[in-house]
Amino acid sequence: MYKLGEVFSKLELQSACNLLNTIVPLEPLRDETHSFKGNEKKYGNEFNGSLMRTGMYYDCIFADVNFYGTAGNNSVFDYCNLENCKIIDANFKYSKFTNSELSIHSEASTYDYSDFSDATVSQSSLDSSSFTECYFNNTTFKDFIIKNCEFKSSLFINCTFANIDFSMTTFDYAEFDNSIFDNVTLPFFGILNLIRGFDIIVNQKNIFFKAASSNYVVSSYEYINIIRQLKPVFFYENNFLALANIYSYDGEIQNAYASILNGLEVSCKTKNFSMIHHLCRFASLNNYFTSKQLKEFYKFIEENLNVYKLGYVEYHNYLNELYVAKKLLIDCPHNRDIMEINIQATFCYKDHKKLMETLRLIDLTLEEYAPKSTNHITIRHNSPPSITIILSDNIYILYLAFLALQLVLCKSLNGIEKIQNLIRNKNEIKLQKLDEELKKLEIQKKKLEIEQESKESPSILLPRDFKEISYIVDANGNWPQELRKM
Repeated sequence: MYKLGEVFSKLELQSACNLLNTIVPLEPLRDETHSFKGNEKKYGNEFNGSLMRTGMYYDCIFADVNFYGTAGNNSVFDYCNLENCKIIDANFKYSKFTNSELSIHSEASTYDYSDFSDATVSQSSLDSSSFTECYFNNTTFKDFIIKNCEFKSSLFINCTFANIDFSMTTFDYAEFDNSIFDNVTLPFFGILNLIRGFDIIVNQKNIFFKAASSNYVVSSYEYINIIRQLKPVFFYENNFLALANIYSYDGEIQNAYASILNGLEVSCKTKNFSMIHHLCRFASLNNYFTSKQLKEFYKFIEENLNVYKLGYVEYHNYLNELYVAKKLLIDCPHNRDIMEINIQATFCYKDHKKLMETLRLIDLTLEEYAPKSTNHITIRHNSPPSITIILSDNIYILYLAFLALQLVLCKSLNGIEKIQNLIRNKNEIKLQKLDEELKKLEIQKKKLEIEQESKESPSILLPRDFKEISYIVDANGNWPQELRKM
């Protein structure tokens, strides 16, 4: 491995360390001794968590460790056990606490954008801490005290909650999918601002709702009847996301549609780009609205924001949110899986016949294998050209479309062997339907080979006209990591 730049001697390093020691006497050099990395180790209160920077720990135990003011962003605690640890005024943004057991006292700390998959949080106290846009998959929360914490825009999938009072916690714009609640109290009004999962929560029995500023507590059965009566208040306060949740729960989709439009109108007038983003996510991720209605939301945003009166920062925020709105409402609606297929040709971009034939074959293939997919195609007129296809649909349909394109354009099915091996090696993954379709593609390949051999003149497109065809997939479910890219 080549090292670029200057190479320093041991003497120069020692001199620099001496200077560093005068600036921050307690800060050690991040050498092997103080690398803050560990594997299958146990740490006690002698471990100075305050000095940790970007720790990397696997299968470790932390008992009675204090993390005061720790700048631990991008840290990893995988299969770790944090027992009676204090995390105060600390920064653990973009960190991983996967497969770990946490028994902690957290105060005034931030864990934004972190991953808590397969973790258990219990026997803890969480106060004034932020968990914005965190990922909780198969996470267990039980038997702890929490207040003044924020889970804004976080995602909860297959989670379990037991014996917790969340009434003084914020879940604004969060998403819940297939999660279970047992003896849990949630914020009375805050739960109405969810992007997904309101119906999942309200339909559970052993759950309660409490207003943070009073002692008013009701069961889920009482709750839904009360908030129906509060609809005029939400309308008066311009809380149209709450109205959309209530109307959608009651099956009044036309009123939910009107609520989103009203919310977009107010947000456009007040230049509330954040609320535009959340309303678009609600409309896109839930299957309440048709594709036509989603397009109407996007058109409404375009027509009701006066770009000529936007300041410099406002205009850039508008451009960013308009891009997100287009992706949510038009390009990739209804929370579908997304695949980006990249086709690298070898012929010159000025060869219009081959380019047009390529586009024709792409259209025919997508029409046959992904007829209901949302798609758009971008052509980069390099020499040779590069074609990018964005497809949005069920993950199985996306893989079939990719393999069909690989067959039609490159006369190859290299991806089939990889997927079939995965099916054989991972029996727990239910890919039988995909396997059946792959066999049909193999038959089609043989037919194409026979047709190609019988032709007297070569086709306008040959396999050598394409250097490669690859994809990157963004699947909502736990799709195998081996199939994220090919």
